[in-house]
This record gives sequence, C-alpha cells and structure tokens, in this order.
Amino acid sequence: GLGANVNMSETTSDGAHYQSTTLSTRDVDVPFYIKKTNTEHWWIEEKRQDIYRVCNPKFNPMRIDFSTNSGDQFYVNANLSAAPLFNQGRANDNSRWVTGLLQFISSDPFIYEAAIRKIDIALWESNLEFPLEVVEEGIEIGYRNPSLIVNVVNEGSESSGMSIRF
Repeated sequence: GLGANVNMSETTSDGAHYQSTTLSTRDVDVPFYIKKTNTEHWWIEEKRQDIYRVCNPKFNPMRIDFSTNSGDQFYVNANLSAAPLFNQGRANDNSRWVTGLLQFISSDPFIYEAAIRKIDIALWESNLEFPLEVVEEGIEIGYRNPSLIVNVVNEGSESSGMSIRF
C-alpha cells in the first residue's frame, strides 16, 4: 500500500505533538505480455527491442493511463525505474506468449481523473445589441442568470481549489 511519513515533535510532557503527514512515493508495477503470432526467434527479439525503444527510462517522466472495471479513467505520473524486465522460464516464455514487467516510481502519489470535470455554477447572459447605442445612463453588457444553483462536490481524497473562468 501507500505509506505515509508522520512527523511528530517531542515535548516535555507525555507523548508528542503532531506536526504533519506526507505521503510516500507510489510504486507502480505494470505486467504485460507479447502474444506470439510468429515463433521465429528474430520476431520475438524485434518485439522486445520495440518495447525497449518505447519504454526507455530516458523518456521520464511518463503518464500511465488506466481504466477501472466500471469504465472510469484515471492517470498517474511516474518515472520508469529500470528497463523492461522479461522473465525467463516456460511459464513466462513459451509458444504462446512472453511476459514482461515495467517498474515505475511515482514521486506524486496521487491518482488523477483523466477527464476534466466542468460544472457551470453561474450563467452570464449577453445583453449587447448591435448597432450599439451608448445612452447617458450607461449600458448593461450582461447579467447573471439567477436560476442556476448547483452543488460542487470534491470527490477526491485531498482538498483542492477550483478554476473560475468568465
């Protein structure tokens, strides 16, 4: 699981004073396999080289996108900690597949939603008409529609700010 560092300070009384908690880095292991559609040795080596080219630690950081069984999509930013590992033995390298493993370390332990959620909390109606006439009392460029009332719920595990755009 995800570890945490709890910081305490000693006191002159019993116990300690809590100061803060920080989350540790997240280890992400991604197992994969290459389905053998060709049994020639050169073909498997070519596929391994393709994986080495794409999954190169020099390309860090990387974004790992994944979906849950319910179809929700998330991502985590991580760094590949080593070149892809290909396991040996008949269970991992046989006539049907070759298995491998990608090992990542995420310095940012949070998992993010892949899609940005946008909720309209106020609606501004334009009041401009053309040709434009500026009267002595001034003009009203737009007005807020008072009928839109919504609850904005943070479904994450951390408090977060919001972006407000007009």
